[in-house]
Amino acid sequence: MIGIYIIQNIENKKLYVGATTDWERRQYQHRNSLSNNKHSNKHLQKDWNDYGEKSFAFIFLLDCTPEQLKSL
Repeated sequence: MIGIYIIQNIENKKLYVGATTDWERRQYQHRNSLSNNKHSNKHLQKDWNDYGEKSFAFIFLLDCTPEQLKSL
């Protein structure tokens, strides 16, 4: 799926917003880097370390075409 997604910390309600052309692959990349303490977003990584994986929801918000995604 191509579109916009969020990673939500359920405990403190903070959101990470992203866009992707491959939702399944992107979820895997986020989970892998967070689990290995190597995510590029330090705030998201800190919350992942503090609250744990079970406190996060990966939510696909908006399906769109590649052209629409480029215009966002």
